[in-house]
Amino acid sequence: MWMSQVDANGHYSLFITPLHYYQTYIGCAISVLANGTLVYIILSRPHQKMGNYKYVVLAFVCFDISYSLLDVIIKPGLYAYKQAFVLFSSGGLFSYPPPIGVFGICLWGAFFAMSFLLLAIHFFYRYLSITNAKYMYLFTLKYAWIWVIVVALGSLDYSLTCWFTMYPTETSVTFTVMIYCGYKSQKALNKFETMLSSSTRALQKSLLKALVIQAMVPLCLAYIPCWATFSLPLMPFEVSRVTVNNAVITAVTLFPICDCIVIIYYVKAFRDTLIEILGNIPYLNRWIAQIQPNSRSTKNNQVYNSSQSNNKRCSTPATH
Repeated sequence: MWMSQVDANGHYSLFITPLHYYQTYIGCAISVLANGTLVYIILSRPHQKMGNYKYVVLAFVCFDISYSLLDVIIKPGLYAYKQAFVLFSSGGLFSYPPPIGVFGICLWGAFFAMSFLLLAIHFFYRYLSITNAKYMYLFTLKYAWIWVIVVALGSLDYSLTCWFTMYPTETSVTFTVMIYCGYKSQKALNKFETMLSSSTRALQKSLLKALVIQAMVPLCLAYIPCWATFSLPLMPFEVSRVTVNNAVITAVTLFPICDCIVIIYYVKAFRDTLIEILGNIPYLNRWIAQIQPNSRSTKNNQVYNSSQSNNKRCSTPATH
């Protein structure tokens, strides 16, 4: 049964291998562990230089955890046949009765749309932090309810569209916001390059780079696979059902994991905190020690070189 999608009785099997069957559970466990670690990193350190940025990241991380848990509860499955496809719950808690399964799939669609709504808000935050810092109060906890309503309404729109009509949605608005704010932020950084301190400029550039790469994760692992699912039935050729079913569901499962990895890797403060935490764990401190001495030696070389240059400057007048 695991090696073929059609068993001896002619019944179709959605899952072709044990790994394919359990990938949702494995992905959820890894996602909760990775994103939970990031939550601890954010809350256990002040990260004062980041300001309210840590709350924006925290909202996204909590969403990733919720998305992974919902993926296990609903276990969305995809079946493509000729010029049609069906999205359904394939064994989660929301599978039976059928009306509950339909509600679960629409709820999953709402979370699917929520990812890009949060990214659009993230880009808008980065744009304001670079160009209009006076409006940054909008991202304090006092005004968090505004963004909760924005995300809730946008997700509800997508969910109700799936439930009633399957008409086009306003998802393209999030792409427009991200492209506009990303372009304006980069342009502002280039314009104010001489006005910003080197540390501030480096921090803003690294955070913007992390944000752009973070946006690529759901784009490549969620929207492009689902766009292919919507578009392939319209094509004059038929694509293998195995390819569509496996690729789309697997990609969507990996999205919360990769998103967390990108944030930790590209945000230096989070990366350094993780290295510090891992350095206190037995059996891992030796591996971490191989990384830290390099950074220390680099700093020592920089201090030594700067002291040497200072000595040369001090000795130059004496020679004259």
